[in-house]
Amino acid sequence: MKKILSFLLTLALLCGLGVTAFAEEDTPSTKGKQAVKATVTGDPSWVLVIPADQTIPYLTEETDIVHDDCEINNPKHIPAQSTINASLVHTGVFTLGADTSKTLPFKLNAFGKEVAAGEKVIASQYWSDTHDNQCYNEINIVISRSAWEGADGGVYTTPVTYSSELVSGIDDAADGAPRPVEP
Repeated sequence: MKKILSFLLTLALLCGLGVTAFAEEDTPSTKGKQAVKATVTGDPSWVLVIPADQTIPYLTEETDIVHDDCEINNPKHIPAQSTINASLVHTGVFTLGADTSKTLPFKLNAFGKEVAAGEKVIASQYWSDTHDNQCYNEINIVISRSAWEGADGGVYTTPVTYSSELVSGIDDAADGAPRPVEP
């Protein structure tokens, strides 16, 4: 029993002794600094800014309806290699405010092509990889002279509905060609 007690006391004494550690001196590349990778997660979000109401003067046959005002602002958590498309849809007809049975037909042209009523057309795009926002000027309402001359006097209105969506890929609505991605 004395041998076991002696062994345990010796073991306890050895465990109580401090251990000396030797560390390498900090090198310039590690001197008190660490590389930390932070990943921010969250749902993609952005603000779609659209043109305010505008007036088309009597007998004006072609009017730009976007005016560089349709933009995508404050994009957050937009994945790489993606695009936010801001689109618009039109009705193809203005309605007289005083008498909704009276109408003024129009056509919408975008990028040199007619866009049918109810069909989407991209008015603005934001590209995640370049952080570039493009508002397209080639979107016009066309009202023929004969339609103007056949209309009753008064204020005509039409809804133009804007929407936006996040899509995978980098495309350019103006020509359909892939948008170059900068490193």
